Amino acid sequence: IGTSAYDLYLTRTLKHATIVRMPDAEQVLQAFIQRRSGRSVVAGIKQALLADAARMKGVRLLQGNFMAIMQAIVLPRTSSEPARAWVKAFVEEMTDSGFVAASLERHAIQGATVVRSDAQT
Repeated sequence: IGTSAYDLYLTRTLKHATIVRMPDAEQVLQAFIQRRSGRSVVAGIKQALLADAARMKGVRLLQGNFMAIMQAIVLPRTSSEPARAWVKAFVEEMTDSGFVAASLERHAIQGATVVRSDAQT
């Protein structure tokens, strides 16, 4: 899918491969299955690929990530220092307490990584 972050990354990074783009993930997988010898790799969102790999025989998901998309929170420039501090403390509490990880587990979200606040920049 041509406007995704990973497509932009792969377009800039790959030098000895051809990227084949399709309108949606289902079409990508069907093309991969039907012409496996001509399509050696599929890139996409990890959670979706985990589900696809679980239901498809003969494919495996490679360990690790080729890139990561960090989530962020935006406040107006005019936000007060106390407001910025409150948001920062809230995010730290939600990640460090295990709330985010537990929420991902509760909703069966696989493949996501929770970054602890001490590792954030």
